Amino acid sequence: MSGSDHAAPTTVTVRVVGVARGNPGLAGAGIIIADAGGGPPTRVARYLGNATQLEAQLQALELALRYARPYAPAPLRFELVNETAVRQLSGEQQPRHPAVLRMLEPIDRLLAPFGRAIFTLGRQDDLTEAMQLADLGIDTRLRPLPMYDPPLPSDELGQSHIKRRGL
Repeated sequence: MSGSDHAAPTTVTVRVVGVARGNPGLAGAGIIIADAGGGPPTRVARYLGNATQLEAQLQALELALRYARPYAPAPLRFELVNETAVRQLSGEQQPRHPAVLRMLEPIDRLLAPFGRAIFTLGRQDDLTEAMQLADLGIDTRLRPLPMYDPPLPSDELGQSHIKRRGL
């Protein structure tokens, strides 16, 4: 067998929605991770606390990267709901706000093990379930649903500012 016989890793699709009810307001993350292999997707609904829309999207992205860790080094295709986040993550627009710059540091570290990452603005139809999960994260903030609040995969990169809620 030659080296060219090895198939390239399939791209993993990650739909990530961070919402805030108010700007700032109660925030939630909705995440769906699906690999092309057809296995059951990972679904996450998580309460994020109080955040702006952009902060919620970036917190949800960091959380999604932690859940996507088992798929490394596969390339990732992110479908996001926040256009500003897409522009900043794809390099089209430089982030300037100090809080946003701080939030991007762990995201950059978490992206390192993956082959590549593509950030796109998702279509509303494709993001409906992730939006529902983000709302569910807010609505169940006092009593998270275990099926949508799985433990984070182990992370040798250190702790995140996103903490698992105590049950």
